[in-house]
Amino acid sequence: MNRELKYSLPLAGVILLGIVIRMLLPEPTNWKPSFSSEDHIPYGNKLLYSLLPDIFPEKDLSKVQQRSAVYIEENDLYGENYVFVTNEFALSEKDADWLLYFVQEGGNVFVAASQISGPLADSLQIKTEFITRFFPMSSNPDSVQLLMNVPGLHTDTSVFVVDKAMVEAGFTDFDSVDTEVLTRTQNGDITCIRIRYGEGQFLLCSTPLLFTNFHILQSQGALLIEQTLSCLPVENVHWDEYYKPGNRNRQAVSESPLRFIMSDQALKWAMYIALTGLAVFMIFGAKRKQRIIPVIPEPVNERLLFARTIGSLYQEYGNQKQAALKRIHYVEFYLRKNFHISSRITDRDFVDTVHQKTGIDKEMLSRLEHVARSVYSNDIVGAVTMEILNTLLEELYDAAKQ
Repeated sequence: MNRELKYSLPLAGVILLGIVIRMLLPEPTNWKPSFSSEDHIPYGNKLLYSLLPDIFPEKDLSKVQQRSAVYIEENDLYGENYVFVTNEFALSEKDADWLLYFVQEGGNVFVAASQISGPLADSLQIKTEFITRFFPMSSNPDSVQLLMNVPGLHTDTSVFVVDKAMVEAGFTDFDSVDTEVLTRTQNGDITCIRIRYGEGQFLLCSTPLLFTNFHILQSQGALLIEQTLSCLPVENVHWDEYYKPGNRNRQAVSESPLRFIMSDQALKWAMYIALTGLAVFMIFGAKRKQRIIPVIPEPVNERLLFARTIGSLYQEYGNQKQAALKRIHYVEFYLRKNFHISSRITDRDFVDTVHQKTGIDKEMLSRLEHVARSVYSNDIVGAVTMEILNTLLEELYDAAKQ
């Protein structure tokens, strides 16, 4: 059997078995809140969206896939209803201004969100906070009573018992002059208010989970929603799909060819298993066929060796005049490059010029000038003279750097 087949066939069998097992497993329940009108998951809004034609009979129902500022600016929505259901409602300043203008001109806005913040909350003078208290007055510790008081609503049911987990937040601050409390818990936590603004109104609820598929299927779930939305006039309804948690419409639409595979759980896991198997095969397969990498020795720095060789030559002949002259020429180049001093060490104005531009001690400069003249005038430069020259040059370098 070919060596490639020897490893490929078992790997392919494992991948195929994993795909079959994954496809046969039941799909786990998705408890992530999406609040989307397309989702049948527990915390989706498919059922609420299907109830809207019954609550607002013979009225148009449309979905909004863009920012509120753009949608209101491009459409004539006078007197109509704009519905938002999400977990956090925090509009930008521009979107908040257009929404306030829409309500002021006679529009109606319904917002169900556990957190309402940003410029809109500041303009309406409202504040929401999460409710963490215990409900001792309830006979069932896992439930809470909602007391509804909607003026003009003739019904025998004004008390609703709901799961405590559905009541996440409440309103802790609002303007009592223009605000009407519609729903509160038995402990007094306010969960739904109506704010008159211009010719329109804001209907704000801090319990978005009460409007999901999960709660609608509970006892009194649909009735609670119907009574809450009855505060809105029977007009056309514009359902927001833009401000949903994790809404991809706020980002660029993916053009990846893998978007279909990634949208299906079974296909996504099959791709992950295949990529993992391919990576394992490449690691172990390439290891068996990889040739030996030769060891390249590190290049040797021969500059120091060259410098030692040249120094040894000068020392061997006992005449270090050439080395001394090179040191003198180098310091002259150093002064010319860094301080723009063109004078040579043997020039008469050298000491005064260098002292004025660098502040180096004149006595030290005079000694350096004297030694340099000695180097130029003598044919042979001994070790003592070379040592004195090096000492003075080092002092000059140190003084020039200060």
